[in-house]
Amino acid sequence: MSTILNNRKPMLKITLSILLFSLFHISSQAQSFTADLHLGVANIGAVDLTSLQGYIIENANLPLKSTDSYPARPQFGLSILRKKDVSTFVGFHWLYSSTGGRVAVSDYSGTVTSDQILNTHQLGFSTGQYFKKTKLFHPYLGVQLSALLSNLELKDNARLTNGEQVSSSSTFVAQNVGLHPMVGFKFDQLPVILKLELGYLIQVTQFPFHLKENRDATLSINENEVGPGLSGFRGNISFSFDIFK
Repeated sequence: MSTILNNRKPMLKITLSILLFSLFHISSQAQSFTADLHLGVANIGAVDLTSLQGYIIENANLPLKSTDSYPARPQFGLSILRKKDVSTFVGFHWLYSSTGGRVAVSDYSGTVTSDQILNTHQLGFSTGQYFKKTKLFHPYLGVQLSALLSNLELKDNARLTNGEQVSSSSTFVAQNVGLHPMVGFKFDQLPVILKLELGYLIQVTQFPFHLKENRDATLSINENEVGPGLSGFRGNISFSFDIFK
C-alpha cells in the first residue's frame, strides 16, 4: 500500500471551508431563490479504474472478460440559486452519479463476477453570467467548484451450479476537487422554466482511493495509485422553480 502525502487533507479542508463560507455569504444576503432540479448524463475518463479491470483479468486464474467498463450513466441533483442582479447568479449545488465495471465468466460449473461500483457526490458552489436574451432562450456561461466525494465498492461473487456461493467485498473512498465550466440555455417561455446545460468536469486534484478506516491504505496497482478519474463531459436538463421572492 502507498502513503498519502501529508498536504492532501489540509487542501481538501481549505476547499470545503471556501464552499461553506460562500454558502453562508449567499444565504445571509439573499432576497430571492430558485431551485433547479437536474436530470442528465455523466461521462468519466476512469483511466485508473479501467487499468484496475485489466489487472483483475490478468491476475485471475479464470478466463474473465470485461462486460461493463464505466459507461456514461444518469446524473441527478439539485441547485439553489440566487440572481444577484440582471445578469449574474450564484448558489450551491449537489449532484449524484453512479457507474461501474464488471468482469465475469460463466460455464457449466457456475458463474464468477467481479464488480467495481463507483458512486460520486458532487457538492459545491455555482456561479454564472447571463447574456443577451433571444426570442427562444436566454444563454449563459456558468462554472461550478465542487468537492468530489467518491465511493468505490469492489464485490466478488462465485456461484456454482450445485448451489454453493462465495462472496466478498471491500470499500474505498476518495475526496477530490473539481471545476465544471458549462454553457447553458434558459427557456422561460414555457409553462415550466427549462434549462439545458452542457459542460466538462475537470478533476483538479488526483487523490487516490483509500480504505475508509485508514487513509494511508491506498488502492494501488504495481505501486501506481488508483483514483476515480471523474473528468468528462456532462449534460443536464433542469426544471427551475421560484422558492423565495
